[in-house]
Amino acid sequence: MFDRLVGFKENEKAFQGAPTNSSNWRKSKKIASITGTRVADAGGDDAYGPRANMGLLSLLRRLRKSGGEVRAPIPRPTRSRRLPRDAGELHAPSGTTRFRSKPTDPPVPACPLPLPKQARILILGLDNAGKTTILRKLSDEDITTTTPTQGFNIKSILHNGFKLNVWDIGGQKTIRPYWRNYYENTEALIYVVDAADRKRVDEAGYELNEILGEDKLATVPLLVFANKSDLLQAQSADDIAESLSLFNIKDRPWQIQACSAKDGTGLEEGLRWVVKQVK
Repeated sequence: MFDRLVGFKENEKAFQGAPTNSSNWRKSKKIASITGTRVADAGGDDAYGPRANMGLLSLLRRLRKSGGEVRAPIPRPTRSRRLPRDAGELHAPSGTTRFRSKPTDPPVPACPLPLPKQARILILGLDNAGKTTILRKLSDEDITTTTPTQGFNIKSILHNGFKLNVWDIGGQKTIRPYWRNYYENTEALIYVVDAADRKRVDEAGYELNEILGEDKLATVPLLVFANKSDLLQAQSADDIAESLSLFNIKDRPWQIQACSAKDGTGLEEGLRWVVKQVK
């Protein structure tokens, strides 16, 4: 192969200064086709520039150094392209806002709401005083079909985030001896008096004194509901307090509240006082 290229080995200096023409370019192409190499051209499709002569000179020098054997140049390793920082992100179309994707945080378990404070309330009083009607009115239930309680009723009333577990015990004479079975863990006592029944006020006072003498109810706050105060024959709250000897009570807080279970007058005020005492 070197012998075939002897005719092209001219003086390098003369060749370097030779004009760039199509003859030199054809010679370079012929050598390249023989050696299996590529001769650099003048840039792009224009093959008549000085780079064509320089490519031929470089090829001749390689032939001279290698004794006539021309090897294909070793390809240079290509650099790995560094990905941009936002590689892997979702790109919105042009003209829209791009949002950078972020790892989603694990869901935070919902914290259970705190349970409301609870209190055990006991409602006592003579039969037909209106205990069950008051309890139903406070629970927003129908009061037109109320019947006398033969045992006990239990209602839970929510008031300003406070849960009142109210125990309503029947007031008949045969049931009163069993009242003491419900005194345990009582936090407030509601005693209901029929303000319109003047004949039974003294009887209601006697039963109340018996209740307040129990050790399990010592220091327990007392609320007296003077029910049926909307009736014409009803006594005032002060008169009932005098009849029940409430002004002699010194070992516990007490309050008397005139009310009407029929229209709900005074019930909210009394219940608010009870919640204030058990907090």
